[in-house]
Amino acid sequence: MARFILPFTASRLQITTYLFGVALFSISFLVFLNSSVSFVISDLIGQRHDVGDAVGTLGFADELVALVACAGWGVLSDRVGVRAVAVTGYAVVGMSLFLFVQAKNVYPQLLLARLLFSLGGAATSTMVTAILPTMTHIDPIVRPSADDEPRRSETSPRRDGTNGHAVTPSISSELTITPARYQSRSPSRQHSLGADAKKEGRRENSASTSQLAGLVGTFTGLGALLALGVFLPLPARFAKNGASAGDAVADSYYVVGAVALAVCVFCLLGLRGLPGEEHKGWRTLMGRSKDQTASEAATETKHEVLPYGRLLIDATALAFKEQNIGLGYLGGFVARASSV
Repeated sequence: MARFILPFTASRLQITTYLFGVALFSISFLVFLNSSVSFVISDLIGQRHDVGDAVGTLGFADELVALVACAGWGVLSDRVGVRAVAVTGYAVVGMSLFLFVQAKNVYPQLLLARLLFSLGGAATSTMVTAILPTMTHIDPIVRPSADDEPRRSETSPRRDGTNGHAVTPSISSELTITPARYQSRSPSRQHSLGADAKKEGRRENSASTSQLAGLVGTFTGLGALLALGVFLPLPARFAKNGASAGDAVADSYYVVGAVALAVCVFCLLGLRGLPGEEHKGWRTLMGRSKDQTASEAATETKHEVLPYGRLLIDATALAFKEQNIGLGYLGGFVARASSV
């Protein structure tokens, strides 16, 4: 009998880290920065004129960098793994928030800090979608072939005490073969059962992926509320304690940056050993590592490492080959435009 594999192959810690780490905070830092950057310009840097123009220019530069960085991080995750990209993204976000309040002018210091934040934010937002398949990754079931069955000598004793020779069925047993027995032994019947099991497995995997995607949407929405309800009121709270307007804004960025670094450590520990990510890592950044090659030679397995350009071309071509993927690209375009 075929053994069904549960669609959720990730551990509870991995799923918890994904929802409460990657999904929850992927948008919260972006919401906080977009809502507070004007206070950095006016209260911290001291620029009182053309604040709106500066905010718009910084946002425009952010989107230009994210436009390229999202594709770059996605391709990189296929080589080094989604965990490495998520950890790097949150580390970059945390450092950029620290640097943001060190700027003394809008151009070029604040602009460079915003571009650095855009790089990290693109990594974290991209990994929200990229990590999703690892949560429901299903390894192919390798059915043992006839050659893999243990071979017994014709004269070796069996557990039932016989000598291993084929036992000739009696005439009565041959006469009692019913249609049900014949169908259970029929190859076509076995193939039909296997096809039904595969279809059922696909349905279960599709349902679980949809449920998890719904949870991801809920947690990203909660992340936006977290930024609005917890992060953004921080300057006012620090000001009530006697801090000046500029110091209150700077202290808020330090706190939020520390949270980003904490999420980085959380992802580093909680996303270890993701299903389907066994052959990825920083050692394969520029190609197949020597250790991986030796391991593959020992196990007689090969894992093709495609060039980055080939990965980008294949990803673009999929939009024209697969209708659902093309619609996904279009949906991402509309969602990004509306959120901005």
